[in-house]
Amino acid sequence: MRAEGANAGRGAGALQVALGALIGATGSLCGIGGGLFATPLQHYGLGVPLPRAVATSLAVVFCTATSSTLSEAVRGDSIVPWTLALATLPGALLGTQLGAVVAQRLPVRPLKALFCVVFLLVSARMVLAGEADAPAAELGARAPLWVAPLLGLVAGVVVPVLGIGGGLLLVPGALFLAPDLGFAGARGFSLSVAVFTSARALWLRSRAGLVDLDRGLRLGAGCAAGALGGVALSRLPAALGAGQVIFVGILVFSAVRFGRDALRGQD
Repeated sequence: MRAEGANAGRGAGALQVALGALIGATGSLCGIGGGLFATPLQHYGLGVPLPRAVATSLAVVFCTATSSTLSEAVRGDSIVPWTLALATLPGALLGTQLGAVVAQRLPVRPLKALFCVVFLLVSARMVLAGEADAPAAELGARAPLWVAPLLGLVAGVVVPVLGIGGGLLLVPGALFLAPDLGFAGARGFSLSVAVFTSARALWLRSRAGLVDLDRGLRLGAGCAAGALGGVALSRLPAALGAGQVIFVGILVFSAVRFGRDALRGQD
């Protein structure tokens, strides 16, 4: 019986590493840390309580963002806007600190409703991206660099609240501040900032006892490996388009699940 239990445990661990690799590749390709995928996976797939799933997802975000950013840093064709990322960091770290306070006081039901709304807004933005790119670029050409810390502040708040790296706001925010980056540069910018915001939020949530370190390490190890593939795929226009389609599909599915639970009052 013990041998069967050990084999089952190893099988579950291997599955989590494999899922982490898929999350890391997709998250890196889309410019997010992967928390958008890891939180619903843990909550609905593994039955983990939502606050604990959100906190553990920060390990996924950190591993994906760190692996992606290091890979970008050593590539000769890296287009990560390091100056913009550094200007964004102070506000992002302050926002992460504020978000940790919000996360401790926000009940589960409103959190699910917040997930639902954010997922729907982001999916709609991605579907309409083709129509919205031109005016966004025109505005972005006049955006001053001092706006970057404000963008970081807002994005940082959602990191510990939603268990993500802030890419939901950082990717479109980068396109507003520097539209010449394109989606490829914006995703690199988002992931570079997420290294620091997710690390800070992970530390804060770990101190609160909400992070499952074993599951976070297994998922995170897979994410770190998968993110390397995501960086390579980001150089292929067709792969970037496919990643956005997959991203929208998962967002809509997750929004429906969270919205249903919020309406039913399920914690």
